[in-house]
Amino acid sequence: MIVIPNYIKPDEYLIIDHDSPTRHEYSHGLVYAMAGGSDTHS
Repeated sequence: MIVIPNYIKPDEYLIIDHDSPTRHEYSHGLVYAMAGGSDTHS
């Protein structure tokens, strides 16, 4: 399987992250879903 990265700009990430119920990490143009966590840790 070949994965082609989809780079996004920081301002695009902020728009997507603001409306998303899932937490993400932004690193060098790539977005990664973050695993687990609780309200106490956030």
